[in-house]
Amino acid sequence: MKITITGGSGFIGTQLAYYLKKKGHQFLIADVKEPSIDLRNYYHFCDITDPYQVQDVIEGQDLVFHLAANPNPGRAENNPRWDLRINVEGTMNVLMCCLREKNRMIFTSSAAVKYSPHSCYAISKRTAENYILHYVEKKNLDARIMRFWNVYGPTQSLGYVIPDLMEKLYRDPEKIKIRGTGFDLRDFVYIDDVLKALWLAATKGEPGKIYEVGTGSQVTIRELAELIGEVINKKKPKVIPSKKLLAWERNEIPEDLEPIKKLGWKHEIELDEGIYRVYKERYLK
Repeated sequence: MKITITGGSGFIGTQLAYYLKKKGHQFLIADVKEPSIDLRNYYHFCDITDPYQVQDVIEGQDLVFHLAANPNPGRAENNPRWDLRINVEGTMNVLMCCLREKNRMIFTSSAAVKYSPHSCYAISKRTAENYILHYVEKKNLDARIMRFWNVYGPTQSLGYVIPDLMEKLYRDPEKIKIRGTGFDLRDFVYIDDVLKALWLAATKGEPGKIYEVGTGSQVTIRELAELIGEVINKKKPKVIPSKKLLAWERNEIPEDLEPIKKLGWKHEIELDEGIYRVYKERYLK
């Protein structure tokens, strides 16, 4: 296959590139940011808000993994017009190119459309989904939608829950301060399992289908902090929450994992093993 990965320099995109490289596929990374040095030969600069640049990286390809997006919900709230331009207009540019070129399109949405539907970030993702579903129905666009829950892995940057908690506990194994009450529930799915879900959706999925990807097992932030402490320090830390309930605290529970499971997918990496893999890669090398 000839494959384009928009947003291929990001966390998921980079790991997807390595995954495709092992499978022997021809692919290119389309992004405004350069990837790691060992992937530079696959790189093409592309701003997805420019339809001509999008055309250059999609023309002649078979499959497009559309990962390019604003990944930051907080930034979406602060600058909704910018978020709309990337997540909606950018997706429309990719969509229209895929329609003309008859490419298969895999769009990475977010579970935020379910657990935080009125946030600016979720609104832009939902809008992009709706455009895709419209063109699937009206113009026979070959597109599938992925809704990820909390993806994590060794190369994920600080600013996300697991690497942030791990960094704090690596510095102080005895105690950890967390924002909020820590009773909100999250569903964490390891990057390797996410890559398998992406490939299954691309090769066995149905046009217009929405595939949620999560483990189906939830953990509170308090429990997560204790688990990380046990994995990396062999003991539970004292968890010190703030007393204030924060606006972003929520219960994230996947409700429909059957579509992706019907393709033969199941998560294989349990949370404690995934945490150890992250710890080993970040701190034991």
